[in-house]
Amino acid sequence: MGKWIPLLSDFCYQNEFGIEGSFTIAFVRQHHNDWGTAQDHWERIVSRVLDTEAIPTGASGTEAMFHAVRASTVIIDRDHKGRCPHCAKSSSKRRSATLQSKTEGGQ
Repeated sequence: MGKWIPLLSDFCYQNEFGIEGSFTIAFVRQHHNDWGTAQDHWERIVSRVLDTEAIPTGASGTEAMFHAVRASTVIIDRDHKGRCPHCAKSSSKRRSATLQSKTEGGQ
């Protein structure tokens, strides 16, 4: 999935996307300093954004990736208050499954 999606670690340094290193550090910390999980979730988020209206029609591959990366950071920072949307979705599914099993068990 992430062959073309930039590595989070690349954002720790000056990069063409203008993403600050503090974004990467905060995102990785949310994942208990597990760079592999953070990278996996980052790639899932960016790949979903690539298939939205955030990407201008007719954008080249490089331009589309630029917009997807920038939009992803905005989504994480603004819309999810710095929290990983993939983690939030996963924990919501777990809570729902736990609630369902409790109600089915009569508890």
